[in-house]
Amino acid sequence: MPALALTQPVGVGLGWQEPFAGVSPAGGAGFTFVCDGRGIRRLTSLVFTLTTSADVADRVVTVEYQGGDGLSYSVNGNPTAVTASLTQRFAASMQTVQGGTLTTTDLYFPLDPVFLFPGDSLRILVANQSATDALTAIRGVLERYPLDSDLLPTRED
Repeated sequence: MPALALTQPVGVGLGWQEPFAGVSPAGGAGFTFVCDGRGIRRLTSLVFTLTTSADVADRVVTVEYQGGDGLSYSVNGNPTAVTASLTQRFAASMQTVQGGTLTTTDLYFPLDPVFLFPGDSLRILVANQSATDALTAIRGVLERYPLDSDLLPTRED
């Protein structure tokens, strides 16, 4: 286990960073990461690639934090529509501003600095997703704060 340290740039307590590699979902499906009971987490960065099929439709990608009830409490994304037959990389961070253009660079967007509690989900969703569209190369960094202290914040449901 890594050593506990005051997290940066905004310290909220003793925690550590956990880089992760997400498993690419089946074609036409969104990505889901469910937080286990080993602490509260905060997503600090996320990078992934969307490859669209030849099916004509504009896809818009969002990164959503959902409670255990499946309802979103934070939605982040770049409003740029990804068209058919493209491969586009997305890059999100708590320190990023929105920007980028299709196919020539990454599409950047900011992430809300909110917490994921045990049972909450981090989801990458694609509006108008075709059955053969693919989310791949999912990588990110989560900060994790242990839940073994009465001093850590809790969320009232």
